[in-house]
Amino acid sequence: MPKLPWIEFPLCALAVLGPLVIVIARLFVKQKTTDKDGSIKEAPRGIGSRMIQLISLLLIVPIVTLLALEGSVTAELTGTLLGSIIGYTLGSVRLGLPREQHHPEWFEKCIAIDEAFDYSRFGFLALAHATESERKQSPRGTFYIYDGVHRTLVLAKRLLSRETNFQLLTALLIVPRPT
Repeated sequence: MPKLPWIEFPLCALAVLGPLVIVIARLFVKQKTTDKDGSIKEAPRGIGSRMIQLISLLLIVPIVTLLALEGSVTAELTGTLLGSIIGYTLGSVRLGLPREQHHPEWFEKCIAIDEAFDYSRFGFLALAHATESERKQSPRGTFYIYDGVHRTLVLAKRLLSRETNFQLLTALLIVPRPT
């Protein structure tokens, strides 16, 4: 028999219904989006890494709390578990760039490129070997886009959203890297 049923039953409901509601809302409730051409599409939002983290929290935190309320785990273990779970989850949340380093006007050029996108006008990409600081920002990156960053961002966005089919591009590797 539960020691504190007025607390434990809602926690059980949260652990069961919370993830279930999120999965149903993300996978089965369709969201309307408008394309550039004005057509309206309906599609589910899907479950990304943030939703998986939220579902994990909704499952684990109530279960650990229930175990603590029932006396199955010590207060120290409860604090350690909750602290590490929440710390791990929140540790991956990025707060973005500081305001003085955020320049949305830099992306305005991308809008113009996207609106008039044409592979035949894409040209070539100029690549250089990544510096140490660039490798820290992108640990798996070997090269740095020396010229063509705006075009490359637009192309990546168009490929990921399936607005454009993949085609081979010409890349020029600049060695040694200009300073």
